[in-house]
Amino acid sequence: MRQLLMTRYPIYSDLPGEPILDNDRVLVQRLVLDCGRSTGRPVHGPDHLQVFIKGGVLRSNTSGRATLWKDGRVVWHTTADPADKGSTNAGTASVEMVWVMLKPVAAPASPPSPNTPIWTTPMSPAKTCSRTIG
Repeated sequence: MRQLLMTRYPIYSDLPGEPILDNDRVLVQRLVLDCGRSTGRPVHGPDHLQVFIKGGVLRSNTSGRATLWKDGRVVWHTTADPADKGSTNAGTASVEMVWVMLKPVAAPASPPSPNTPIWTTPMSPAKTCSRTIG
């Protein structure tokens, strides 16, 4: 099943990801891009979040522009993002990324009513404290 999912939701054409978490809602993958290596074209699947665990300098294979991606930088990608030719690691160290892909889920049968209470269990009354100031 995991191999089928990886084939169905690849991130880049030339850079395989290592699955970290795979459930009904998300697929989380770790990717390491070594110096001088290219990602290949991005494969636009479901919406996903890209997190740079260990940043570096990536050069766009489309424009040639180099960008420094700092550690902890987060980027949101949607299926509507324009396709490009990917990026090449132009830095002196490997770049480590984590991608969190949202898997398609069926819509709920009906939206909640505006009168639906937020709390499903009764809340206990607030406790009061009394003290004497002397």
